Order: sequence, then structure tokens, then C-alpha cells
Amino acid sequence: MYYIDIPPHFFGGIACGYFALAVFIWNFPRAIADNLRLRFIFGIPVTLSIGALWEIYEVFDGYAAMEREIGFFYYKFSTVKDLAVDIAGAVFILYCYGRRRRNQASGATG
Repeated sequence: MYYIDIPPHFFGGIACGYFALAVFIWNFPRAIADNLRLRFIFGIPVTLSIGALWEIYEVFDGYAAMEREIGFFYYKFSTVKDLAVDIAGAVFILYCYGRRRRNQASGATG
């Protein structure tokens, strides 16, 4: 049942990406914050760092030991999958913010 933790990691990636976006917008002028490339350069490492800290927590909490009993390959796969899904969530929110800002700038509704 390796797929059960995909939605929590995706939504966790969205939360981390949103947090990184809020910090980025708060600390930089709007012209810089609206740059898609800079948002990704800032948001992805923040999300990856928080996701890595979570995976370390799983090791110390014992959840990872439960996964390791299934097999070491599965444990490594699970960690990489979790981080990839975290990043996917962050990419989703960072892209959606840029799209919303572009629509607001052009006067489009919806």
C-alpha cells in the first residue's frame, strides 16, 4: 500500500510551496516575486528541504523501520517518491500563482 501517502505528500508540497511563496513575496518587490523562474528557484529548494526533514523525522519516529521490513529497495523508492510528490505539489502551487497573477494583469476573470 505504498500509494496511501501520495495525497498527504502532494498537499504537504502545496503547503510548503505556498509557505515559500509567501516568504518570497514578503521579502522581495512584486516585480521580482512575479518572475516564474525566481519563484521556482526559491520554492523548490525550500520544499525539498522541508520534505527531507520530514523523511529524517520518519526515520527517527520508526515509520521508516516499518517500511524497511518490506525491503530496502522499497524504502529507498518510497523516500524518492515522497520527495518527488512533494516537489510536484510545490510546482503546482507556484505555477497556479503565476497563472492567477497573469490573468489579473490582463484583466481576465475566472
